[in-house]
Amino acid sequence: MMRSIIISVVLSLLLAGHLLAAGLSNTEKGIFELEHIGMQIQSVENEMSLYLAQEEKDSPNYNKGASIKPAKKAVSDLNVIKEKLSALSIPPELNELKAQFVGVIDKLAGIYSAVAKKTKIDQEKEFKEFWEMVDKYNNNFKTKINSAINVPKGLKEFDLVAHEAKLFGVPQDAEMFQKADNLITKDKKYSEATPILKDLLTRYKDTPAEGSIITRLADCAEMGGDEVFKMLGDPEYILKMLDGFILKKGYSPSIQRIYLQWRTLKQTFENGLSNWSGIPNDKYIEALWGVKEGIEAYIASHPDDDWAKLQLLLLMDTPIIERWRSDYPYGSSVAIDHYNLWGLENAP
Repeated sequence: MMRSIIISVVLSLLLAGHLLAAGLSNTEKGIFELEHIGMQIQSVENEMSLYLAQEEKDSPNYNKGASIKPAKKAVSDLNVIKEKLSALSIPPELNELKAQFVGVIDKLAGIYSAVAKKTKIDQEKEFKEFWEMVDKYNNNFKTKINSAINVPKGLKEFDLVAHEAKLFGVPQDAEMFQKADNLITKDKKYSEATPILKDLLTRYKDTPAEGSIITRLADCAEMGGDEVFKMLGDPEYILKMLDGFILKKGYSPSIQRIYLQWRTLKQTFENGLSNWSGIPNDKYIEALWGVKEGIEAYIASHPDDDWAKLQLLLLMDTPIIERWRSDYPYGSSVAIDHYNLWGLENAP
């Protein structure tokens, strides 16, 4: 599995243990911007890792140097990312991190720019130096996180279902929503929950309750088997619902789960799970950033909603899809996402 370009934000936040200030500070927003850049760099590295693995597997001349075309694209992509980073307007206290990050990009681009002239041993030596630079950046990044961003506390006993039920304008609808949730989580009766949720969706589409309904319909579809799929009719019904919600860039108390459901099904249905499947992390990152902007807009008008702030932190902590070694049964970490969402018995 690939090493991460950026450290885990929430892992660091759990060490801090203070409440976020009302709304988001410029420093907090700047840290998210830097993490966004890190995701994009890792996406490029992820694709080049696949290419270099293919070269090693298929090319008898690999140790004389890899061919250059994919490397040129990687360097071009890194230059675009560097331009974005250089153009970022962030608080002065983050400028040292910004400059250090530019060095990380330059190092990776330097490795790829002359990859055709390097043996595998040469590449490994340069990558060792690159990862050492990444580690130094991550250590500094962690220090900034611990001083600037803090995770909301007191949410261990947070009743998400009760919170979401308040989004329904009619008490009877709130009760039906809670009934459907119980059918899913406690009774495992997905085919009974599905028609309830579909009915609610006809009346609560484009309202704050929409996401809460859609995410549970996705659970029914993935855990309910053929019976639920027959009830939904269109085999792409759920993905279309998730696509539409992600495109809106709206907020839901279940938004981080919705994003993961969307990305997992998008990758599974449109790209596949093999070791050599394409992984359009750039598109997933773009969608994540749009969702993040939607959460930020919600927080701006609801600065006391600590659950929404936690959703933002969890979303920004979402790692990109990473490839696994070629001898592993599944090709990427999306298999873990699927397991975490719906369990081993429902794995693709």
